Amino acid sequence: MSILRSFGIQVRGSRCIGFATDATFLTIFSRLLGFNIYESRLLSFGIAVTVTWWLNTHYTFGHILKRHASRAQQYIKYCVSQILGASINVGLFTVIVSQFQWMHEFSVCALVISSATAMVFNYLLMRLWVYRPSRGTEI
Repeated sequence: MSILRSFGIQVRGSRCIGFATDATFLTIFSRLLGFNIYESRLLSFGIAVTVTWWLNTHYTFGHILKRHASRAQQYIKYCVSQILGASINVGLFTVIVSQFQWMHEFSVCALVISSATAMVFNYLLMRLWVYRPSRGTEI
């Protein structure tokens, strides 16, 4: 599967669902349950990571996983990649809402910017490191 096609599947599928999950729970935690914006973002992000992990494992990179030698090694790499991506995502979100007070009212805008940046980083890391097939395996 080509990189562009794989990225397209991830963007249209798992990332869109992950973003919708993230935005929904950000709104629920911050507006309905009264958590502050930073607590809400951390909670919503954790839920979205779980949803996208399941989708990526079963759909986006499922054809590679069936041939992957070590599931434990793949899982550890996935966790490391998500921590790095989370650092970019949450860090950028925090910078945006702390520098632009009006973003507190439009937190989903900050979420779009931070999520899009982290999405590209995470996809490349997953494609080139986490789910990289062994040599000679057709992707």
